[in-house]
Amino acid sequence: MNVEIKQAYIYIKNNGLKDSIIKTRALGSYNQGKINIRGRYMARTWSLLADTAYYGDGQISLLHKPEDMVC
Repeated sequence: MNVEIKQAYIYIKNNGLKDSIIKTRALGSYNQGKINIRGRYMARTWSLLADTAYYGDGQISLLHKPEDMVC
């Protein structure tokens, strides 16, 4: 995939397959293969749940503020 100007998304679906090296739901390469993924810089790319999330909840509480993740 060569996307220089447009926005692109990579969805990793759980299809039940398992690899002995990269396991499940992973993006990887073997041997001499290379993957180059670039995007805009973000101060934080993940957060933790601040409270327990239950099935059916309409929202979740994050430990970090989403606005602090964007530069």
